[in-house]
Amino acid sequence: MRHPTLDPRSGGVDWKTVALQVFTPDEPFFFLIRQTFRRLGVPTIGRLALGATPIAPGGVALIDLVPDPEAGLAAISCLRRASATRPLLVVAPSTLTGPLAEARRLGIDGTVPKPVSGHELTLRVTEVLTQPRPVPVAEPAPLPLPVRPVGAVVPPVAPPPRPPSPPPVVRGWDEADLLPVAAPPAPRSGALELADLPPPRPSSSWQDALDSPAAAAPVRTRNGRDLGPVLAEHRLWLDSAGAEGQRLTLSGDDLAGTDLAGALLPKATLRGVDLSDAVLTDARLDGADLRQAVLSAADLCRADLGVATLRHARLDLCRLEGASLRGADLSGASLIGAHLAEADFAGANLTGADLTGTDLSAVKNLIQKQVEKTRCSLETRLPPGLCRPPGSGEG
Repeated sequence: MRHPTLDPRSGGVDWKTVALQVFTPDEPFFFLIRQTFRRLGVPTIGRLALGATPIAPGGVALIDLVPDPEAGLAAISCLRRASATRPLLVVAPSTLTGPLAEARRLGIDGTVPKPVSGHELTLRVTEVLTQPRPVPVAEPAPLPLPVRPVGAVVPPVAPPPRPPSPPPVVRGWDEADLLPVAAPPAPRSGALELADLPPPRPSSSWQDALDSPAAAAPVRTRNGRDLGPVLAEHRLWLDSAGAEGQRLTLSGDDLAGTDLAGALLPKATLRGVDLSDAVLTDARLDGADLRQAVLSAADLCRADLGVATLRHARLDLCRLEGASLRGADLSGASLIGAHLAEADFAGANLTGADLTGTDLSAVKNLIQKQVEKTRCSLETRLPPGLCRPPGSGEG
């Protein structure tokens, strides 16, 4: 159930005193959580990891049941043993009926559907902080006593069976921004429906990406500028989780036409940079700051722009076939004439985006709510079942 009238910035929550503790192997989802709640001023966003050192109980816990429900349930069990009052939210698609029922039995404060936008996530956390409504732990119903005839001999009562072994203990949190996690298991027959949970893009480790030939290739702009040193510093910054190197930060630079195919640029700052006609196929730009960047006619096929900030960016005539825009902020961006077949828009913010004459008929995971506040024309094409917002007139 959604609560569109709840404003997380005025709901009585002092975000500077809130601590978030997250159990998830989904890196793009963890990036979304960090980006969303750091904007609100949350000082502590910890990562729960099996085998880490113990910490004192406290804070709001977010437990992701995808792709390993058993590990998520083990985390819930451990947290509930440590504290019966800690606010605890489970993140999972509605199709995981069995694990969700077991989570409610263990005792949770609510569920969050997945995939989810940063706005919805903020609303759910605000609600559990201001209106806690713990789900009671269900007790097993007593077994009925057998009816025996009068005078019957009662056989000796067998000792009760030994209780099953407790689930693995989840023993702490790791505050590192990029905690290495095990790769998710391969999908099995009868797994989740694609409509409920779009499969995440396979994500290799930073070291695998650093060892690739594309990462080591020299990069020069059309005016002869060598980007090799700053890209190498950014790769080192990623590989060391910020301990070494330097985060790539550019503002207003001219990188038009630059070949950055396969570039490793997660969390880079490229605000207002001119990347028109640039080649960014298969590039990693997840979590990057691309506010007011010019990407007109750029090639971003299969690029990862998950939870990237693209406010008021120019993406007109750009190629985004097969790109991931999951959780990206495209508010006020121009997508006029962009090529978007198979682009993934799950959870993307399109408020005020200009879709005049754009063909979105073959995009993935776009819903009606996302297009209601966009600018469309009669030539704008949407996926089957979606309608242009009221007032869409001439292009």
